[in-house]
Amino acid sequence: MEFLRAVKDKIVGIEHERKTVTDSGIIMGSPLGVGGALNYTVLAIGPDVKGVKVGDEIAVEWSNGTFFFHENKKHIVIQEKYVGAVVSE
Repeated sequence: MEFLRAVKDKIVGIEHERKTVTDSGIIMGSPLGVGGALNYTVLAIGPDVKGVKVGDEIAVEWSNGTFFFHENKKHIVIQEKYVGAVVSE
């Protein structure tokens, strides 16, 4: 993405779209998983990031990130040490 460049040990990710109502009309509860983790797709990584690559899906502790909106989509900037897991590659 041309609009951003991550620096140092930072990761920039975009939040996954979440359904709030099921197909049968049931309203879903909190989008936060156990411990308040959310999943993001990595858009950019800083030069010091070693364990994550662009395109990975990561689970992060949301309270450690900085959030911003671009084109009406929620993004996060977070240090690599706050990535709990790479969910898919």
